[in-house]
Amino acid sequence: PITNSISGLADGVLQICVIGQDSAGNWQTEATASSASWTKDILAPVATISGAPTAANNTTTLNITIGGTDVAFYKYKIRATATTACSDSTGYSASPVAIATLISNSISAFADGAIELCVIGQDSAGNLQSTATSSSWTKDTILPAATVSGAPSGSSLATTLDITIAGTDVVQYKYKIRASGDTSCSDSTGYSIAT
Repeated sequence: PITNSISGLADGVLQICVIGQDSAGNWQTEATASSASWTKDILAPVATISGAPTAANNTTTLNITIGGTDVAFYKYKIRATATTACSDSTGYSASPVAIATLISNSISAFADGAIELCVIGQDSAGNLQSTATSSSWTKDTILPAATVSGAPSGSSLATTLDITIAGTDVVQYKYKIRASGDTSCSDSTGYSIAT
């Protein structure tokens, strides 16, 4: 048997060519050599993630694409960052998922807070990515509550307003000024653009 190491050869198409000799000393010609070809592939792929939520986000259903050079399949897990790390094999999908399949899981059951997606790419030769690719964000579905200060109260002679808007987690606001007989605050009609 041939037992040579091919570890020094680069990934790619390899071929072995063999010519034989008979007991009379005749050699098979190189032109008629027997051969076998295969593709050496020991380089692990690296998965890429696109479409994952970023920063603070109120997304509850994912729509994420996995890609990457030579990635044919992937395994993944979605975790609260306080649970098992990406490097822990616990929680990954049981079998590899085809690259054409989007990650469309609902994350409604996850509490608000830090969430991470961990992905391990696999190529068609079976090589697995050694360190997971990850994407993280903060799930935030708690509605903010704007506060109003400096508004006139009771009977007022004010003809100009100087009102301050604040509130926990309020980064923008819309407003409308209405006469009491007009549409209520719960009606979306008449609100300003975001400020």
